[in-house]
Amino acid sequence: MLPRAEKLKWFDRLIRAAQAMPDPRDRAAALSGIGMALGTVDPQRSLRVHWEELLIARQLGLKPDAWHDVVDQLGTAFPLATPDEIFRFTFLNASGKDDEIVKVLWGFAKKLDTGDDRDATLEALGRMLIKSGDYSRAAGAASLIESPVRQARLVANILAAQLDKDSNQCP
Repeated sequence: MLPRAEKLKWFDRLIRAAQAMPDPRDRAAALSGIGMALGTVDPQRSLRVHWEELLIARQLGLKPDAWHDVVDQLGTAFPLATPDEIFRFTFLNASGKDDEIVKVLWGFAKKLDTGDDRDATLEALGRMLIKSGDYSRAAGAASLIESPVRQARLVANILAAQLDKDSNQCP
């Protein structure tokens, strides 16, 4: 197993190679796969790579692709095209780095202006906090979301997780 520093050197090489690809769709797809693989190694760098991919996907007018769940575990066939896809496929199912991912998402959300990207980031942050059982901080994240739909969805997830926790406790 490679030491972390050596892994990051390899990732840097892969990122540079992806960024040098002449076709923007190929570049976005390569960055997508690298970003997902980086998710548990270096969440901060993963998010930067994914946001570069997202900018390309938006320039190309790419839409979310239903095939990610079926054939595309690393995003290399179909680039991720929305923040929701990025968070779902990279961070929400990751294990072992929850605290670091929470810090990265919070730091990233603070840097974003208002809008759907920020709301998507706050919703993902809330879902990570639910995953770790921190319902009060998840509610705090929900209170910062401007979109009523996203806010309601996160609050419903918080309530469902609390009810599930309460029903599984022995009297």
